[in-house]
Amino acid sequence: MIRILKPLAALLLVGSAGLALVSCSGDSQDTGKEYVVALTLDTADAPLLVINEVGAQKERRYGEARLVGSANLAGQQVEVELLAMINYLNGNGPFAGFWTFIADNGDRLGFTYSGEAEQRDGVGRLRGSVKVLGGTGQFVGVTGSGTVEGLRSGEFGSGTAIAYTLTLGLEGLD
Repeated sequence: MIRILKPLAALLLVGSAGLALVSCSGDSQDTGKEYVVALTLDTADAPLLVINEVGAQKERRYGEARLVGSANLAGQQVEVELLAMINYLNGNGPFAGFWTFIADNGDRLGFTYSGEAEQRDGVGRLRGSVKVLGGTGQFVGVTGSGTVEGLRSGEFGSGTAIAYTLTLGLEGLD
C-alpha cells in the first residue's frame, strides 16, 4: 500500500505545483498597467514560413513562421517580430513561440507565447497567454504578462492575414 501511496503523493504534489505555476502566470488584470497592442500580420509577407502538411487529406499542418510588422506600444511605434510554431489538425491545435517588440533605437522587449487555435466555419480563432522574458535598454526591468487573441480567415500558412490583439499588464514601462 505504501508503494502505491508514495507515487500518488508525488503525483499530487507535482500536479499542485503545475496548478500553482498556471495560476501565477496571471493575466493583464493581475500585474501592472494595462496596454493594448493591436496589429495585423500577414503570412504572405513572412520572411520565414515552413508549413508541412501530412495525412490522407493533408489535415495535419505543422511548422514554423517568422512574421513581422509594426504596432504602437505605450505611445511608441515599435517593430514587431513573431516567431511561432504550430501543430494543427484541421486548423485546431497548439501554438507557441515568442513576440519581440523593437524600438527605433534597437531596444527590445521579449515575450514567450502559447495557446490554442480553433478553426470553425472558415474562421480561425487564436487564444493564448504571453509573459515577459526580459528587455534591453529602456525595457530593462519590465515585467508582466497578458493575453493574446487573434482572428484569421483560412488556415495558417495559406497566405492569410492574422489580426492580433495583445492585452498586456506591464510594470516598469515608462
